[in-house]
Parts: sequence; structure tokens; C-alpha cells
Amino acid sequence: MIINTNKTTLAHSNAYVRFLVGTIRKQPLFAWVAMKPVRVWDYLLWLDRANFGGCAFEEHAPAGDGTATTGGGSSAAQPLVLMHWNIQRFLPPRLEALFQSIIHELITLVHARIGEERT
Repeated sequence: MIINTNKTTLAHSNAYVRFLVGTIRKQPLFAWVAMKPVRVWDYLLWLDRANFGGCAFEEHAPAGDGTATTGGGSSAAQPLVLMHWNIQRFLPPRLEALFQSIIHELITLVHARIGEERT
């Protein structure tokens, strides 16, 4: 499940998700459903569950089969670019790295632009 909180800070997003999960669990119909936040995204480019990438916060980014690169900095709340693009496997081999590089740059630029607009 993906929840778009429209919150602009990590602390506000986490608090809102805790509130939502708590509210849902209080409903008798959903009391048995276990929900746990897995990853907090600052920006997410989504096609489907096999094709996505974005800037996630390190503290919620588990090691996995996706590609991760840090944006620099030592803060625990520093976003990093995570990508998993299944469609890349259908490109000619010489274009796979170029595709990943272009999408990485797109995610980085859009994330930077969104950060500028927030300030």
C-alpha cells in the first residue's frame, strides 16, 4: 500500500502514517491486519510495482534488489535514489546503463526542484 501524505517533512509524514495506521487498527474490521511502514519516499516516480524509482529516506530504506545511490551528506534523514526498473531489461544491453543514468538524473533534478519550491 502506498500512502501519499502530502507532508513536506519526514517528521510530519511519520506522525501522519502512525495516526492512519492507529486509526485503521481501531476499526474492528481491520484490527487483525498488520501494517508496518517500510519506506518513506520524498519523491516517487511510479509506473507499477515492478517499475519505480525515487528519493527515499535512508532510515526506512531496506537493503534489497533495487539500485541505491546516496545523494551525499551524513544525515540519517538524507534521501537517496532507489530505482527498480524491470522495463530496463527489455532494452538492448548497451542501452540499459544509459536508461538507468537518464532516469537517475531525472529523479535527482525533479527532487531538487521540488526541494527548491518548498523553501
